[in-house]
Amino acid sequence: MALSVTLTAFSSIITIFTIPFLASFTLQHFMGESAAISLPIGSTMAQIFLIIVLPMVMGMTIRHYFPLLATSLEPITNRLAVIFLAVIICLLILREWQRLPLFIAQTGLAVIILNTIASLIGFFSGRLFQLTIPQRICIAIEVGIQSGTLAIGITAGLLKNPDLAIPAIVYSLWMYVSAFVAVYYGRKKAALAK
Repeated sequence: MALSVTLTAFSSIITIFTIPFLASFTLQHFMGESAAISLPIGSTMAQIFLIIVLPMVMGMTIRHYFPLLATSLEPITNRLAVIFLAVIICLLILREWQRLPLFIAQTGLAVIILNTIASLIGFFSGRLFQLTIPQRICIAIEVGIQSGTLAIGITAGLLKNPDLAIPAIVYSLWMYVSAFVAVYYGRKKAALAK
């Protein structure tokens, strides 16, 4: 739990600075000069802070000062987070239903490769630091599932471009499959170790 929270906090703070610049560079590279203007770096940093860092800091503060309240709210907030992500994905799928098979065909393989490589890098980088199997699986899951919601938020929310959100939707669906595989692998390894 501590490793997961630390990784989330660290990556959240980094994304405030990296996402606006990388997204702006990518838009400019692939879509031309005018596309970069549609993602103002300053306001994007502020919105990422509001979307990711502020809720995380609030959650950590509540857990520190009001641990009983935090424990009682945890099941509710976990369900709300899943429901919120599911609603966003469903709305985007409904909006793009006609073109969704084409988008999956275009982005599916790339999404699977990206998620798999990211998760494997997370897993094997833990090996370099001689971490335990559960810790390595935690890193693999954190690396593998961090980006989906943020990508949907940027593409559908900030850029207001559902077409750009399609790879993020496919990624968000696939990341739960890969996380399930990682958890299953971890449980099998734990059972063998007993």
